[in-house]
Amino acid sequence: MKLSVFYDHITQAVQQEGRKLSELLEACRSFGIEGVEINCTQLGEGGAELCREIKEAGLKISCVYEHYDFIHREELDRAKAHVDLAAEVGAQKVLIVPGFLEKAQADTLWDCCWKPERACGSAGEKTIESCRKQNRKADEAAEYIKMNYMAVAHWMENSEAICKIKETLRELVKHGRDILFGPPGWQDSRDFVDLDAWCRGAIQRGLDFHQVHGRGYLPEGLVEEIRALSQPPIPWDVELAQWFDERFEPLEKRRTYARLSRRQSATPDIPRPSYRYEEEAQAGRTFGVLLDTSGSMDRGLLAAALGAIASYSAARDVKRLRVVFCDAVPYDQGYMEAADIAGSVRVRGRGGTVLQPGVELLEQAKDFPREAPLLIITDCECDRLNLFGRDHAFLVPKGRSLPFPAKGPVFYLE
Repeated sequence: MKLSVFYDHITQAVQQEGRKLSELLEACRSFGIEGVEINCTQLGEGGAELCREIKEAGLKISCVYEHYDFIHREELDRAKAHVDLAAEVGAQKVLIVPGFLEKAQADTLWDCCWKPERACGSAGEKTIESCRKQNRKADEAAEYIKMNYMAVAHWMENSEAICKIKETLRELVKHGRDILFGPPGWQDSRDFVDLDAWCRGAIQRGLDFHQVHGRGYLPEGLVEEIRALSQPPIPWDVELAQWFDERFEPLEKRRTYARLSRRQSATPDIPRPSYRYEEEAQAGRTFGVLLDTSGSMDRGLLAAALGAIASYSAARDVKRLRVVFCDAVPYDQGYMEAADIAGSVRVRGRGGTVLQPGVELLEQAKDFPREAPLLIITDCECDRLNLFGRDHAFLVPKGRSLPFPAKGPVFYLE
């Protein structure tokens, strides 16, 4: 994290303290401040001398900002000059305040934020009324929040003032593309990272800075979390194996004289016990597989997922799995041998994707243990699921996201 200060605050301190500008700039640098954020008009007359003083103090201009009224005035040329000036003084950022809402517009936005039932009509009023009941459900509260966002988004899309601001900003971005986004073709250079990787790197650099300076203000738990984030992600098949290990502990063999050992013939006068797994322990070792068989599922990823499930099940002595296919309706396959699942599965349905009936089928099945976990394989183009509190996990293609918050772990196929 880098610190900056508004130039207006420095000039106020000059007046209050009666000190020179150069002294206060040097004081800012001694406090660990690296940048100055300055108004565009302050860089007009005498701007070159001001830039020189800022540079001599060991600071730099980090941002050039300005206020506009894009709603009522044509100020695109002025904004373009602003961007050019920022590039000239070496600022990496520009801050544009595009305008201010009138009272009527602000009141409308306030209603969208705090009274979305007005913006969403009779359906909104009905939802709000149900949310205000004493025994309101979490789904109703979530629907209220969703309606809130929808009302604001609808206002943003249809407000004449906001549309005019967006149109002006689009033109401004075209003018400053080489400044804001780099030279043409930069996307093909691969000289960038995705957002997750950038955030992980930034957090790790912050921890390094914290430790180099000998500070001890971070909790140990937070330090461990940051270190874990900086590690490369674990492959999905390893994560899935860990999930199996947590739910299926190795079986222990017990001695039994009900069936003698195969080595009994070597010493016929000495009975030798054999070692067997307990039947009750083996009977309870199962889990459910809810398989999305809609037309959008990738067959290659599906084969990889089923093969991994079969191998992990066999390695952990899980002999039978309860398999259900789902597209628009569920297809109960009953129990299947783990060794046969990869080769014998036939995709039956090719319609839409509704997985909730498959969940309910397993929940109501008398031969499926209540404590057995459920593994759901889908491409995320599905309905919102109620798992009834059952232990579960999702196996989905990389780059996809479920249309609802997942309460169980999510493994990403690639």
